[in-house]
Amino acid sequence: MLFRSIAQTAAQLPATLERGFNALTFRDNLQAIGELASLCDEYIDKAAPWKLAKNPDDAPKLKTVLNHSARALRLLAVSLHPFMPQTTEQLARQLGYHFDFSKAIPAAAYAWDSPVADLAIAKGAPLFPRIEVAATTPTAGPKDAAKPQKASQKKGATPVSDTPATPQPVPTAAAATAAPATPAAAPAPAEPAQITIDEFFKIQLKTARVISAERVPKSEKLLKLQVSLGTEQRQIVAGIGKKYEPETLVGKMIVIVANLKPAKLMGIESQGMVLAAGDSEVRGLATILEEVEPGTKVK
Repeated sequence: MLFRSIAQTAAQLPATLERGFNALTFRDNLQAIGELASLCDEYIDKAAPWKLAKNPDDAPKLKTVLNHSARALRLLAVSLHPFMPQTTEQLARQLGYHFDFSKAIPAAAYAWDSPVADLAIAKGAPLFPRIEVAATTPTAGPKDAAKPQKASQKKGATPVSDTPATPQPVPTAAAATAAPATPAAAPAPAEPAQITIDEFFKIQLKTARVISAERVPKSEKLLKLQVSLGTEQRQIVAGIGKKYEPETLVGKMIVIVANLKPAKLMGIESQGMVLAAGDSEVRGLATILEEVEPGTKVK
């Protein structure tokens, strides 16, 4: 049953998200959220609440469908908040929730069985407005118009072109015995996406001195850093806990992305991003060897 699949996926989602944030596998988190959204889309499409609303006898079934839909939207709002903060905050308000997203979200918001019956749902502007594209039909020019058949042509006869056919070369014995053509070379791998110099200049890289560092509870990778940029102090959550012990980072001059929009990891706000080298695992931090002031721009 489709509803059981939704309930099971929703019940497993909080633990899935926690594992993903611990491992910094954000793509896996988005895929898990997308799976729940797809199931809910299918459920609403099959239940067709817009049809149920037209028949008073279907009122109990309509309430059930809307109740399940509200639960799913609540779970999607809190789960997608790290990725779409503004849109999900609007969604939560429309559902009647007034979460303080700057703090840890109540655990009940992630629970599928949390009641929604007493909420006052508010009608708001569409979160994802439909983009209307005007359909255009190409107009045939004079040359594209079909020419009428000549009256002298017999029915079923093959039309004869007015243009003489181009003579085709006669294959020679040498051509017949030639070696087969060389297979086409494999396409070159796609090059990484490039950005313009203007796009690069939007990124603000600055030096920052680590004032303190500690591990995030229940996480193997995440460290919570307090860093100084000279005129201000920030908190940054970085996935470098497998490479570095917190105490070894204190005093280091690191490089951060200073104008990154704040996001929450494991319920902790991160106000920037630490630059580090590595593919799947961190191999080293980007640090400054020379003595410079915290908050200096990195060019």
